[in-house]
Amino acid sequence: MESRKKAAAATAGVSSHHHRSHGGGAAHHHGSSRTHRRKDPPPNSRQILGLMFLLSAVGFVLLLAGVTLTGTTITVLLATPVVIFFSPVWIPLATVAFFAVSALLGAGAFGVAAVSTVSWVYNYFRGRHPYVSDRVQHHVGDYKKALLEGSSA
Repeated sequence: MESRKKAAAATAGVSSHHHRSHGGGAAHHHGSSRTHRRKDPPPNSRQILGLMFLLSAVGFVLLLAGVTLTGTTITVLLATPVVIFFSPVWIPLATVAFFAVSALLGAGAFGVAAVSTVSWVYNYFRGRHPYVSDRVQHHVGDYKKALLEGSSA
């Protein structure tokens, strides 16, 4: 029986030594400082030229944005006094222009509506059965019936 206790103690000692030395397996993996990371190849001349072109294009666009912003700022600064000075003229002029454009657009819309209506009526009387003419025929029959009943009474 003692031999069994000694064997169990020896086995426990080995397993506890195994866990202590390896720390549950984690210390063994961290103990080696080698990393198996794949290194990227150095950039070739085509990639470097592409990067240089990209940076120069971005710089050019930023330069254009700066010139545009500067020009806009100068224009606003120079035009503000002119706008303020002529605003008594521009406000009535803008009002007249608004109503003139509205009248032209309205007249055009009414003209299109009139041409469409005349075309529909022409096609209806020629018997070509334009869009929703069946409904119109139904209502015309109702009006005829109402007129005949009203005149006979």
